[in-house]
Amino acid sequence: MKFRTFLMSLLLVFVFVNSGIAQEKITVWMTYGGTMGDVVSNLIKNDFTPKTGIEVEYVPMMATPDLMTKLILEIVGGNPPDICSLEGYQVIELGMRGALEKINQFNDYQDIIDRFYPGFSGQFIYNDNVYAIPGESSWTQSYYRTDIFQELGLDIPVLWTDLDTLVPKLKARGMEFYHENGAGYPRCYMTFLYQRGEDIFTPDGLSSNLDSPEAIEAFKTYTSLYTKHKIPLSMPDYQTFVSGEVPFMVHLHYIYGLIDRTAPQIRGKWAPAHTPGTIRDDGKISHAVPTSSFAYVIPKNTKRSLEKKEAAWEFLKWYTSPEVLAQIQEGFFEAPDKWVLFFGTKAGFESAKYYPEHRALIGEIFEQGVKMTSIPGGYSTYRYIDFAFNQVVLQQHDPEVALKKAASDSTAELERKRKEFARFLKDL
Repeated sequence: MKFRTFLMSLLLVFVFVNSGIAQEKITVWMTYGGTMGDVVSNLIKNDFTPKTGIEVEYVPMMATPDLMTKLILEIVGGNPPDICSLEGYQVIELGMRGALEKINQFNDYQDIIDRFYPGFSGQFIYNDNVYAIPGESSWTQSYYRTDIFQELGLDIPVLWTDLDTLVPKLKARGMEFYHENGAGYPRCYMTFLYQRGEDIFTPDGLSSNLDSPEAIEAFKTYTSLYTKHKIPLSMPDYQTFVSGEVPFMVHLHYIYGLIDRTAPQIRGKWAPAHTPGTIRDDGKISHAVPTSSFAYVIPKNTKRSLEKKEAAWEFLKWYTSPEVLAQIQEGFFEAPDKWVLFFGTKAGFESAKYYPEHRALIGEIFEQGVKMTSIPGGYSTYRYIDFAFNQVVLQQHDPEVALKKAASDSTAELERKRKEFARFLKDL
């Protein structure tokens, strides 16, 4: 078996050498340093390069807004990396300016993108152009203390309206419900909007959809968590879940691994759950949540040879393959911090480090996940949602008035951005 594997590896190297790709060396910027960076760089050295003959310079970078600035400077200077990881929202802004290669130019692109759940891959598409491959994925889900719910005879809230019963019972016992907002109020609001089958933009992407009746109702429900139920704006510490002070919360995906590795004393006493849902017009309950991913892009470089561009694509195909992602997820989990991360692929879910009793539920969350829409200048709409939230929760403004103002300001800003980007958009 080992000899057969050796022959296959030798054959792959022979193919790449004869194509000219193996003679290239590519530079990869990724936001994994420390032990996580070691996992990735060792896999590259021990698997990718021996199989393809392509040398890789792995450069760990910090996942900060400065990374995009540094990348832009390198693109302008004519010396960008061959692959770079970015925040998902940054991709379309660079792609429509012609700063990124279109991933769907590669003949086998569709085979690669089909590896991913649609909710994680759709964020990087604009005007049928695809500018990135998904990386580490993000979503929200509920977490609850099964022991406390059982002891107090509490039911897991299925609908947001169920909080009308749950929250007073928790507060009567000195406990709280918490809804995370570390990813920003706009993203949290999208859960309520997506569950109603709506988006923050109109279908043509030209205007804000925040003044639609569904958007206004979603905003009222979201802000009522703070104005009616008086839940905390910030969570003092995730240890409040461990202590039982916050036995029910809606939080980001990474909390799963954080609880598991730092609180073995409550193992078997907690579980993930769907976020509370909304009944749609057809009578079905939607538990949709926004999904997003880090992105892997190939920055444009007029000096880059066709062979080097193909080498970069070979790297992305290798990196997102089921076998490699399984090893990465395993390596991250075995590292001292025991990270439980997921990279958005259907095969990767099978190797993700979730407890067997939680796996089916988390799979359902992925299936219902909704991609966050990206349009040029769309990030400005998030800012106006943020303004409206603060006006309602901190200054007691009327939610409908505040959101309609956000819709008007957002639509005007989108129009300004279209004029600003017109010279780029006409070429897409």
